[in-house]
Parts: sequence; C-alpha cells; structure tokens
Amino acid sequence: MDNLIKVVPPELAKKKQRKRLNDNIKKNGQNRYLAKSLPKKPTCKHIKKGKYKCESLTSNTIFYFHQKFYSSHKKIDQDNFILKYTSTKPVQRKRSRTNIRTPKSYSNHFFILDRKSKKLVPDCLQAFCDVLNIKQGRIKGVTKRFAESGTSASERRGGDRKVFAFRSKLESTKGNAISCMFKEVKRNLISKQLMYTQFGDPLEVVKIRECEVPPLGQQDVLVRMLAAPVNPADINTIQGKYPVKIELPIVAGNEGVGIVEEVGQDVKGVRPGNKVIVTTSKQGTWRDIAIFNKNVLKVVPDNIGVVEAATLTVNPCTAYRMLSDFKPVREEGLVVIQNGANSACGQNVIQLCKAWGIKNINIVRNRPEITDLKTYLTNLGATYVLTEEELRSTNIFKDKLIEKPMLALNCVGGKSSLEMLRHLQHSGSMVTYGGMSREPVTIPTSAFIFKNVSSFGFWMTAWSDKANANEKDKMMTDLISLICDQKVKAPIHKMVKFDHYVEALGNALTSKGFTGWRQIYRPNLPTVPGDEGVGEVVEIGSKVCCVGIGNRVVLTRNLLGTWRYYGIYPEGALHRIPHKLPLAEASMLSIAPCTALRMMSDFRNVEPGQTIMQNAANSPVGQCVIMLCKALGIKTLNIVANHCEFNAVKESLMGLGGNLVCTLEEAEEMSSFSTALSRPVLAFNCLGGRYEDVMLRLLESNGTLVYYGCSYDLPMAKQSRRPDAKFYKFHYGKWSQTGTKIEKTKMLNKLVELIVIGKLQAPVYIPIQLKDYIHAFRNTVHCEAFATKSYIFDFTCP
Repeated sequence: MDNLIKVVPPELAKKKQRKRLNDNIKKNGQNRYLAKSLPKKPTCKHIKKGKYKCESLTSNTIFYFHQKFYSSHKKIDQDNFILKYTSTKPVQRKRSRTNIRTPKSYSNHFFILDRKSKKLVPDCLQAFCDVLNIKQGRIKGVTKRFAESGTSASERRGGDRKVFAFRSKLESTKGNAISCMFKEVKRNLISKQLMYTQFGDPLEVVKIRECEVPPLGQQDVLVRMLAAPVNPADINTIQGKYPVKIELPIVAGNEGVGIVEEVGQDVKGVRPGNKVIVTTSKQGTWRDIAIFNKNVLKVVPDNIGVVEAATLTVNPCTAYRMLSDFKPVREEGLVVIQNGANSACGQNVIQLCKAWGIKNINIVRNRPEITDLKTYLTNLGATYVLTEEELRSTNIFKDKLIEKPMLALNCVGGKSSLEMLRHLQHSGSMVTYGGMSREPVTIPTSAFIFKNVSSFGFWMTAWSDKANANEKDKMMTDLISLICDQKVKAPIHKMVKFDHYVEALGNALTSKGFTGWRQIYRPNLPTVPGDEGVGEVVEIGSKVCCVGIGNRVVLTRNLLGTWRYYGIYPEGALHRIPHKLPLAEASMLSIAPCTALRMMSDFRNVEPGQTIMQNAANSPVGQCVIMLCKALGIKTLNIVANHCEFNAVKESLMGLGGNLVCTLEEAEEMSSFSTALSRPVLAFNCLGGRYEDVMLRLLESNGTLVYYGCSYDLPMAKQSRRPDAKFYKFHYGKWSQTGTKIEKTKMLNKLVELIVIGKLQAPVYIPIQLKDYIHAFRNTVHCEAFATKSYIFDFTCP
C-alpha cells in the first residue's frame, strides 16, 4: 500500500550475535517481531545505530515496525512527521555462564513528532492500537511475522495472540497480506483550506480553516497541492460579482497543480506520484490537501514547471482560443492587436503569436518604468509595444511598417478599445474578454456599416462548458507541448507561502495586483476633519530641520485634520510660506489652486491666445482656472448653471478675468465663435450629463477633455462621439499620493508667487468662527454647479 512506511530491518552488527540468536529468531526464512509496550513519554537509553530504509510516508497514516534485536535509533524525515525508534536499557538474564540480552527483555518504544512543533502526536499511537484492535498500553503476546505465505498466523495458532503475515521482501509489501491487515487503519488527514461563508471583501471573509479530509471514494483522487494562483476571477467570485452559481460555504480557488497521493478503486489513468492539474472551476484549489473527482483532473508531464502547470487552465487557454476561434490568424498570417498586453493573458498572447509566427501590436498604459516594460514584452515576442498615447499618433501603418490588424483583443474597454477599433482592417473583429477600466465598450455605428467590423465576447468558463473532450484535449496537448519546448512560460509572478495568504489577497486588490481596484483613502476614526489650512509654528521636535518656530506653514497632505486651534503634524506634510501672504489665500492654497494648475499643465500645452472651456466655473476650482488663465494670457469659456443668482455669479466671474460666461442653455445654442474667442482646445468637465454633451460639441478638433470633481467617477461612455479627442481623468488626492516633494514644492512656490503679485486670490468666501460650524454645514451645497461661496474657519476672531 502506498500509505505505509516500508522499512527493511537492519542487519545484525555482529556475526556472533547472528549465529547465537539464529535458532531463536530466524526460522524457515521468517523474521519474528515483538511489539512490547507503547508508553506515553518514551525515554532513550543505550541507543545503537541501525540501517533503516524508509520508502514512503503519506499524510497521517501510521505504521509501526518494532525492532526485536539490539534496537537501533533512526530518524526518518518525511512530508509531515519525524519517526524515532528508541530502546531502553535491556534486562540481563543469566544463561549458561554468559549474560545474553534476549529479545523478550527489551522495553522498546516508538513515538512520532510533528515537524514544526516537535511535540508528540498521540493520535499516531492510537492508530497503531486500532490496527491491533487493542487498548493503548502494554501489549502482551503480539507477534508480527514476515512470512512467505499469505496464510494468517492467527488462524494457525489461535488464542489471544494475534499474528499477522508479511512478505519478507521489500518489493512484495504491496501484497494481499499487507492490504488485508491494514484495511482498517485510520487516515485522519487534516487539510488547511481557505474558505469563505459569505460574499464580500476577500481580506475580511476569507479565513483559513483546518478540516478533516473525508474518506476516499471509488472515483476520487487524493491530491497534495503544490501551487494555486490568485486570479481576478477568484477575487470577483469571493466578492459575489462573478456570474457563476456558488453554494456557500466553499473553498476558494479555481486552478492549481498537485501530486497524486492516493486513488480510488475505480480510478484508471491516474496513479500515485502523477502531477495533475485541475481543469474545472469551482473545485476549491486553495488548500494543501484535496480530494477531487478523477474527471476534473488531467495528468501533465513531470518536467513541466510548477507555476506553468498551476496557471495553465485559464490564461493560456483563453489566449489560445481567442487566437484560434475568431479569425484564421495562424493560417493566413494576420496581424493581431491587443490592449492590456502586460496582463497574464496578454503575455500568453504574445508568446503564442511568436511561436506561431504572428505579428502583434501591444498596447499598455504609460508609466515611469515604461522602457523596462517594453523591453520585457519585446523579449517575449512582441512585434510592437506602444502606449495608449503613442497609438493615437503612430505612423507604423502609414509608413507600411506593418499591416493593419485583423483581430483586436480587448480586456480594458472604454477609450482604449475605441482606439484599437479605429485601426482595424475592413471586416476585422474585436473580441472583448475583460473590462479593467470599468468603462463600457462603445463602437460607432459607422464602424459596423462602412467597415463591417464584428464584435464578440469571450468567456473561458462558458467555452469549457460547451466544448467536447476532443477539443479540450487538443488544446491542452498543444499548450503543454509549447511549455515543454520553452516557447511559453509563466507570466511575472510572486510565490507566497500558503500561511501568508493575506499578503497575496492584499496585492491582488491593489493597483499593483490583478484587479486594479482604485484605492480608497479613509481616515482612522475618530479623527479631526479638515484637509487644508494655515498656521504658525509654536514648537518643534528635536529632529526638525526645515521648519522653525514662528514660521507660517500650510498643509500639503490630506486627512491630517485642520479644524482645530492646535495640531501636531509631520514635517514632511508642511510647506513654508511668507508672512505677507493673506490668510484666506494661504488657507485655501493646497487644493483648488493646485487642482487648477495641474489640469492646465499635465494634459495639454495651451498657448497664450488659445481657449480653455469649463463647466461649474463658479466652483473654487473654476474660479482658480479663470484667474490662472488670465495670468497666462489664455482665454476662457465658462458654463454655469442657470439659477436665481446667475447675474451675480456672471459679474463675479467676469471680474476675475473670464472672457465669456454663459448658462447651459446658452452654450447649447452656440454654433460658431467670434474672432475674439476661438474654439477651446482644452476642456474641464466637472459635472457630466448635458454639460458634457455641449462640451464635446464645442471642443476643437483633436482637443482634450479632462474629467474631475463630480464627473471623476462617471464612465467615459461618450468617447465615440469624438474619436479624435483625447480623454483623461484627474483626482488631486491621487496625484498628491504619487507626486514628489520637488514637484509639490515647485507648484506651491509658483502659486505663492502669483498670489503675492496679486494675480491669484482666494475664491469667494465667508469667514466664520469655529463654534458656528453648524451654520457652515447647512449653507454649504454639495453640487459645485450651484456653489456661490465658501466658508473659512477664522481662528483669529476674538
């Protein structure tokens, strides 16, 4: 049996002892073994070394061999336990003038230690006693015999003595005699599992549990898992957002690789020691020991890598099917374009294209390490690697460097999918298999009518449910062959210990992991509200070097709490300003002016005389945009809501430097621009809806539209109306988390300079004492389109 320890008895140390004990111990080729006692706390005295040979030990199944001769001590390291054989000092008997240590005078013991805790495992003693059908303690007259015959010794000798027949040779230990003797051995397997009993945040609902493994069925296979990946589908399933039916509680994980430890009686084609992968979802692979039905397993070669095998059934299969089922790219040598090329599936697409001789264009988002990423993807086999911005202005198609693609693979959605669609050939196809941007896929009607493009969706789970066995086997055979030939390798990954599952789930939920969730910044409650303010330093720590007592400073970091008279802040969150800077301008310096300046600088180079358009121009950010544009010689078109105070708002904005202030209805009626005001090349969209519609209509050709404020969370679903325009999103809080200290200092110094020379002032505000905060709350509107004033807590009021 595979679940037994197979031990070859040690040879006698001395030939004289062998000869002297030959008559008593060896008879007719049989070795007799005696189980003497099983104490709870064994001791170890007068231990002599032996030569045990241990073949296998699986899980918690225990078998005890008792050494009858001069007992030896052997430490056997296995997967789960450490076995030690010990012998106490033997009792001496006088026999014909010579002290001979006879076998019956021994008090022999064994015990089993857990590898990690080094503590005795009492269940193992009980397992041995269960085999012999006796109570734990001293055992009398129990003999184990290695016999060539399969006949039970107990049948021949009878009585209370239980004798079991064994075969003397090691290779014959899988015989019927051994199987019959140990058919009642208790397995008592314990499996560590990552389970969840409800849907929700994976970091909160996924818990590690230790569960007993159920008995092995006739069609079941016992697998010791080697590795299991964390995929976006796994995260979405735990959150309850994946379109599969789940019965809770359940073990998480959809794919993985393991080693077969034991198989059921009716299992064919799978043997202990085989490396297998799980080919069906919802099987629960996030555990160290599992029982699977034989139909959900596939044997893979032993030379395939662990990571390659663990990640075989999702991303490589998805890439294989998309490149095979929609266009004959392999047979006709068509060009393929894809976004999200650095994703796990994208890397598999690149490698398959290289193996099949397919030219490919790969789109990725711009990032600081873009050069290293391009080099990595090129080494994988990418023909071209472009950023989203480079794709809009590339000349590789005009210069005939590569033909236009016939197949587009989309896992991002939104504007990225629209850009790929523009470069497709006539009668091309776009396959959508993901939506990492969480924005809808929009396709212009003209693309269907005049370019005859086709749009498909692909889900590997749905394909697996409908495909026949021959298609699946052919796909797996091709992929395994490519992996064994080193033509397809695992994507960039990080191996995490099973006990450190929280780290793996945490990485998967961040922007650096699989799902790309947006980080939500929340304070630790209780906390003091307020994100910006100005104050004077009254005391500093011993290691503060850049700020002195009496300096005036503003806060540059959010969630530090400014609605109080005294506060303690880190030095890195403060910026020194001159005393001559007015308090109102200083207190509102770190959000609205910074947001306006960043949007005007980061997305398009606007020359003096050109026009910037914005809605919600009466908001603090809108007022700062007007003043900054006036200081830089840029004209502004300002759209505000039509309400009872419109005339006052218009007069105020015109006084700040606005060139044109109009209501939404007036902007919708505009059809042309005068020579004094050109079409805007840059637009700031704060509200969305009809305000966004009119801005798209008035925007100059190849213009730029930036979403911020209330529209930041809105999907950019109207890009198809202006395929020539560029679309961006901006959130100052996120920029502040990634911006360097030098960038922040340079920006604040520029704003302070404009304030000092009088070209930038605080938006319309009303000073109020801190005790009147309820009045400020009640009169502060939540929509920036209707905001006409802001409140400032003035701590200098008597």
